[in-house]
Amino acid sequence: MTKRSKLQAPVEEYLKEVNTELRFREQVYAKKVQDGKMSRPLANKRYLLMEDIRTVLEELSRTGISIENLLEELAKIGNKARPVQQKLFGD
Repeated sequence: MTKRSKLQAPVEEYLKEVNTELRFREQVYAKKVQDGKMSRPLANKRYLLMEDIRTVLEELSRTGISIENLLEELAKIGNKARPVQQKLFGD
């Protein structure tokens, strides 16, 4: 896993940033599509990717799981899965 900062922010703060980004993308992508600088399918895809991130954050907020806890659990899962992956698929 890539090293990350020791930022300890509540999930709601991440949600606020994602919502700001979605509003920004809505405006910017609409203009790019209108100007022919981006296709509508690409704009929609990029917007929906960020919406999926928002959905994950909303679920974390709903369940009271922090980003730090999530990353710790994902690291544990990855560590358990790695030997199986190596056995099945090689390095």
